[in-house]
Amino acid sequence: GAMVITTLDAQLRPMIRYALGDVVRFNAPSCRCGRPGRVMSYEGRIRHLFRGKKGALVTYVDVDQAIGTPQGLAYFHLNVGASSAMLTLVPAGDRSLVDGAALRDRVEELIARPVKIRWKSHLELVTSGGKLLSLATKPDESAALYKKFLGQ
Repeated sequence: GAMVITTLDAQLRPMIRYALGDVVRFNAPSCRCGRPGRVMSYEGRIRHLFRGKKGALVTYVDVDQAIGTPQGLAYFHLNVGASSAMLTLVPAGDRSLVDGAALRDRVEELIARPVKIRWKSHLELVTSGGKLLSLATKPDESAALYKKFLGQ
């Protein structure tokens, strides 16, 4: 679901149901340590969610787990379109150390689209904020997902 915060302790300007744009997954109703509150894990940003196998939502964490930490891979960038995807791989050294075909197969299985591989020596910064983004999605389904998550 979408992470939403409320700060009722701020007297001047409380934030009521402020959507952060983050996606979280609830893992347990409470912590084994005894602290109150649900246990959740961060899954990525809503703007990076897309539909994969059997229409299931795919998160950044799902993609990151599919890629894993293969020997010889420094960075990756997955650009997911409506009917195909481009997986850019940056090797840490010798490109032959990275099994690009196995990575492609795992990602194709997850996202249910054909994936092309592109090799590069480096990745460009994707945003003006200077962030190196590993996932981009088009079309952007975030508006519809906000409505679904927040019940609007």
